[in-house]
Amino acid sequence: MKKVNGKKPQRLHTAQKAAGSKLTPSGRRKIKLALSLAAFLCALAAATVAYRKMRRVWEDQCVVEDVKGESGGRRTVTVSATPHISEENVFEWFGLTNGCNLAKIDFDGMRKTVMRERPIVRDVQITRRLPDGVDIVLSERIPVARVNIRRRRVGKGVRTTWDAVDAEGVVFLYNLGDSAHLPLITGETSPTPQGEKLSGRLVTALAVVERLARLEYAPLSLEESEISVADGTYLTISLSDHKLVKISWRLIDQPDGVNGPNLEHILGNVRDAVASKLYDGPYSFTASNLDQVAVEQTAMPAEEVSVQ
Repeated sequence: MKKVNGKKPQRLHTAQKAAGSKLTPSGRRKIKLALSLAAFLCALAAATVAYRKMRRVWEDQCVVEDVKGESGGRRTVTVSATPHISEENVFEWFGLTNGCNLAKIDFDGMRKTVMRERPIVRDVQITRRLPDGVDIVLSERIPVARVNIRRRRVGKGVRTTWDAVDAEGVVFLYNLGDSAHLPLITGETSPTPQGEKLSGRLVTALAVVERLARLEYAPLSLEESEISVADGTYLTISLSDHKLVKISWRLIDQPDGVNGPNLEHILGNVRDAVASKLYDGPYSFTASNLDQVAVEQTAMPAEEVSVQ
């Protein structure tokens, strides 16, 4: 090799080729993988930024400035009130206020919370109308009897309060004035908490309430009457005309589908005895089997003074 200005030329190109020739196939794959990963991360970051921008644009369209339509504009939020649940209740429970963002409200979670914390609510149906509309329809439980009776002395009288129970056996708080005419179910060893279902013989007592609400059992009307489960053998029904009915049968504590026919047969016998007009005044009717009703005259019970 010729010298230039007395020095040998650097073999740069040859050295680069030599260095490149030292990369193994595995090394080349790692470089390609690193470059691919870097490109993917760049694309992901760009997509995230774009998504956030689009999300903000979308959320801006879900803002409701006038939830109650008080300004006279288009109303996009509708709720259905019930006799004991007002629109104001629903707006408060779901956080529906002027300026709220429907996209940020967890309606499914709120629905579960409302039904768990307010047992009077039987069901909630929610329909979202994108982007800024929602329809909320509530249904409330209908009481069929009173349970968890609480009595305390007030002066010379007695003040009575209670919880309500619906046909499904769910206990809930209800307006006292609107449920005072319903039959009482008493004698439980401990109260059933609101939001939970009746259990044990209370379920059988509720089945009696359901049967006696039918027209065919009209002579045994339970309005303002009482069913007690305190007796270990009988269900004791105190009717409003001072008649006492005690019923029992072999399958009394079985599910309603099992004991239903026996219950209806016994109630039919007692109904016929009461409706016969042979027993005017305070009498007790005891039916402990499917074919006989024992009748006995009783003393007139003392009445307590009720305090509202």
